[in-house]
Amino acid sequence: MGKMLRVDFQIVTPLVLSGADQRRAELRLPSVKGMLRYWYRAVDPGYNQSKIGDAKKADGPTWESSLFGGTGTGEGQSSFLMRLYSEKPSVRSWKKRIDLSYLAFSLEGKTRKNRIVQEPRGYLEPNNVFSIYFYMRPSKEEVDQYWRRLVAAIWLLGHVGGLGYRSRRGFGSVALKAWQVDNSLQKEITTEVIQQVTSQLPIAHGSGSVHEWMDRFERGLRTLKGEKGWFPRFSAVTHTVLDESVFLFHNKGFSKWEEALAFAGSQLKGYRKEIDIRKRTVFGMPMLVPQRKIQYTPEEVERMASPVWIRVVEAGGCYFPMFCIYRTPPLKAVEKPIGKHKGNQSLNGRSFLVPFKEVLVEFQNHLRRNGFTLEVHV
Repeated sequence: MGKMLRVDFQIVTPLVLSGADQRRAELRLPSVKGMLRYWYRAVDPGYNQSKIGDAKKADGPTWESSLFGGTGTGEGQSSFLMRLYSEKPSVRSWKKRIDLSYLAFSLEGKTRKNRIVQEPRGYLEPNNVFSIYFYMRPSKEEVDQYWRRLVAAIWLLGHVGGLGYRSRRGFGSVALKAWQVDNSLQKEITTEVIQQVTSQLPIAHGSGSVHEWMDRFERGLRTLKGEKGWFPRFSAVTHTVLDESVFLFHNKGFSKWEEALAFAGSQLKGYRKEIDIRKRTVFGMPMLVPQRKIQYTPEEVERMASPVWIRVVEAGGCYFPMFCIYRTPPLKAVEKPIGKHKGNQSLNGRSFLVPFKEVLVEFQNHLRRNGFTLEVHV
């Protein structure tokens, strides 16, 4: 067995993660690994390049497949193993809340003719702490490069990401609480290699104020994407990336996570009501508009996830709503009818370019007018 890194996370908002039985919430390592892969792809433009540096080389594993595993030629198991440790966490069943109904409507369950047809989702309560142990396989070469990529993904998950259902809408916010390297289990690989990597990324959780949190966060971002950062800029964008992202924090904290999350939801809901229906496609598709009997779908893919994430940050004993607005590739949408439709058919099947840039700039200005005046830019 190779080197081991222990990472502690604290749940900030309800974490909705389960197996086949959605009423029972549980921590699942495959879900954690999937999100680590997501954030690694968002930060490293070399994720799909051959390890030998040839971006066009088809044979041989890429950095992503070598680190996280794959099924292609020359790929195989991931470079690391994961082990979860958690004392029995507090699990609850979601109960309807008016203040959070906009963000949590799909957690509430469904009834039909006074009969329950879908049970409310279970969730892990905030303040639970869990640990994940990462073991790097000893056979890997360039072990510092593997650790750097893995640690970057862990740091992003614990600062801007989330786990489980509705994580883009503020649920499942998990804060990176601490990390530490255990004693070396391999003589030829020193503990200092990993410590040198982790020491360059400050942990923002536990800050005494939101300004201190932002300062640590910004220093970490500069380590990843600064002028002398670990990873260069993306030359082309084919998926959501960290480059040119904007993070907006409300200037006043709330005493409870529920209040912070509800306020963020009200801002998103209020803005969506103000804009043209077609502009709302920016926040995710497929998008149904039942009152007009139409739906909007991406032209070439089944679904499009929102480039806007909500997260709740805990600092100085208060909870601050945070909007993360990411850069995303151009995409076209198609308007289609639902059932019998007597309206204007001129757009039927015709595509239009989703107005990402225009809408996201307008949305940022909307947030600034409503108290989100603290900003960090990549």
